[in-house]
Amino acid sequence: MATDDGAAPPPSSRAGPTLALAIDREKIVAGLAEEQNLWRLMGLDLPELQERAHAGAIASKPLLDEVRTLCLFIGYQRSGHSLVGSLLDAHPQMAIAHELDALFYLKRGFHPREILYLMLEVSRMHGELGRRWGEYTYRVPGQWQGRHTQLAVIGDKKGGMTTLRIARNPALLKQVMTRFGKRKRFIHVLRNPYDNIAAMVQHGQSLKAAVGEYFKLLRTNRAIIKRVGADAVATVHHEDLVADPRGELSRLCEFLGVTAPPDYLEACASIVFAAPRQPRHKIPWHPETLGILERRIATKPMIERYRFAD
Repeated sequence: MATDDGAAPPPSSRAGPTLALAIDREKIVAGLAEEQNLWRLMGLDLPELQERAHAGAIASKPLLDEVRTLCLFIGYQRSGHSLVGSLLDAHPQMAIAHELDALFYLKRGFHPREILYLMLEVSRMHGELGRRWGEYTYRVPGQWQGRHTQLAVIGDKKGGMTTLRIARNPALLKQVMTRFGKRKRFIHVLRNPYDNIAAMVQHGQSLKAAVGEYFKLLRTNRAIIKRVGADAVATVHHEDLVADPRGELSRLCEFLGVTAPPDYLEACASIVFAAPRQPRHKIPWHPETLGILERRIATKPMIERYRFAD
């Protein structure tokens, strides 16, 4: 079988056991372009999905047993999580689900191993569909999205919502730390706050609501980092990743306990855009609002480096 770039997958490629499920590829690709949830696009209700996950977890036990690290993303809406998650999923020893929303299923009573299996399945399916999301395509040519050689790291890219769910229900973080029998690692993705806030406004929030939500997420992420320990969290600044994708990816791979092959780094760097997008310039700002935000941002250690004029 050929990959999206026309090359045959290496003989050692393993995608893991899967359960037969008919899908309407065109419908799903169109839905992903609108940023719709994969499982809802497939028409699965929660009991059906849990039954599928239970059977898959049993069938995939040897594969899931070899996983050493659980990786979850925390952060903010519109921060560049999709790019980071897709680059990590391209690694031959990682499966990073795109927008699974693991804590939603944990809250609904799914067993941790069922959730791990869903992470594996979402990684596989998004890989097959070209890692599309919204207006972007995050396919890394010639690499391992949706496949792997030896699975060491498994995770879920749902940064802003993961943080928001923990803010609403802190017990979910305790469940993550105590119920998943893996080493836990968190990736905290930051970008210029003005761009975060502007992107939220572009997607329908009022400016006041977007500012309030951003700082709520910031407070929650600080609390998460304090709770799990700074050694368990890698903070990635979107602007740094764009400026030096090889260096930042190497750092993340080391943090997650895997090596970063040179061909993997080169392929990932090839899809990273030349400069960060800046939605802050596409919405109106009142000078007084900018002044208040500038002063507020300057007092927050994690984001004090940022200015509107950057």
